[in-house]
Amino acid sequence: MKPFLKIVFTAVLVAALLWLPSLAPAETETVSLEQLTAELLRNNPDIQGEESRYSAARARPSQMRTLPDPVVSFVSRNGSGNPAPFTELGKDPLSSVGIMWEQEIPFPGKLRLAGEMAQQEADSAKADIDRVKWTVLSNLKEAYYEYFQSDKSIEILIDSLELLKHFEEISRARYSVGEGIQQDVLRAQVEISILEQRITSMRQEKATAAAEINRLLNRPVDGPLPNPAEVTPTASVSAIETLQAELAALAPQIRSGEAMVAREQRGLDLAKKQYRPDFMTSVEYGNSPNFPDMWEIEFGLRIPIFYKSKQAYGVREATHNLTRAQKELRSMQQEIAFSIKNQYLQIQASERLLKLYSQAVLPQLNLALESSLATYQVGKSDFLTTLSNFMTLLEYRMNYFEELARHETAITRLERAVGRPVVMNVQTTGGTHND
Repeated sequence: MKPFLKIVFTAVLVAALLWLPSLAPAETETVSLEQLTAELLRNNPDIQGEESRYSAARARPSQMRTLPDPVVSFVSRNGSGNPAPFTELGKDPLSSVGIMWEQEIPFPGKLRLAGEMAQQEADSAKADIDRVKWTVLSNLKEAYYEYFQSDKSIEILIDSLELLKHFEEISRARYSVGEGIQQDVLRAQVEISILEQRITSMRQEKATAAAEINRLLNRPVDGPLPNPAEVTPTASVSAIETLQAELAALAPQIRSGEAMVAREQRGLDLAKKQYRPDFMTSVEYGNSPNFPDMWEIEFGLRIPIFYKSKQAYGVREATHNLTRAQKELRSMQQEIAFSIKNQYLQIQASERLLKLYSQAVLPQLNLALESSLATYQVGKSDFLTTLSNFMTLLEYRMNYFEELARHETAITRLERAVGRPVVMNVQTTGGTHND
């Protein structure tokens, strides 16, 4: 190799070897997931809307347990055929004025059951607050991990692009002095174009993730967002049995579903009570100048004589509603059990892959690239072999962060399924890997 090429190549080799172990991130403003989570819980409109729905639901039980509003009536009677009130009072002995109070009293137990139905709806709405919180929190975390992965991918691609341009310069220099072939130059140029295209795609993905984060935080979707802080692998759960037995039973979806089953059970009990008559009472006071004061008290029953076409169908409807609520609850239980199992398996697989990448694949690829660079320098290997090793290392560096994002996302989805933070106590890869 010509002396000037050796100098250039040695400089590139030193830069490459310095680049391979890890890249110290530039000192720039970053935003952590904890900061975004605190803002989400304060500002997310979905959570606020669900809290308002619960507040509204809490106001219903008292209404449903209270007697129907009474009816107060003014009564004017004329015996002369003149309908105008007061005009015959004192002239016609049959004319009088009075006031009537009417009150409907449902059969005992109906108001209590109606109030219990409303209370169960409020309990379901309360559980839905937790469900919505964990849903939007999960959405935020997933968007953040995508944001982080895109950011790291862009960083890796840009650094790789700069180094690949140096490789292209070396291959062009060797070709110009007859020590290389044009194919090496063209292949390097093709790979440079591919990396530029991938950088553009990754920037679009990062912008999309940033817009989703801003949306969840109730910010303008095109507002600025600092780069993400570093993410390290979270330890995993110790036993899936603990999740299935203890956490799934307390999941917000399950609590909401159980409250709705209880509501429909009260609804069925209330529908059966509709066979019972309601009571009607009224008290009337009348005054006539020609007679003593008059009092009239009435007592009546609202008789369900059309029970075959009304109350019977009400019971049938309530029965189907109860069956539907029970089936929906069972479906949610199965869905959560599957989600726990699925995400748990994903976490385990990601842990193994992260460990494999950090402890075996990436160090081995580093050594392979260093070896090919050394042999290429002395002319014992071709450029395409060195380029292939370089691109393989690039792919697995990006794969590491893709798997890291997948690992954290699976944990996030597991927490959404059970509706609480998942306590982790199994050691994993031990830190972020930049190789």
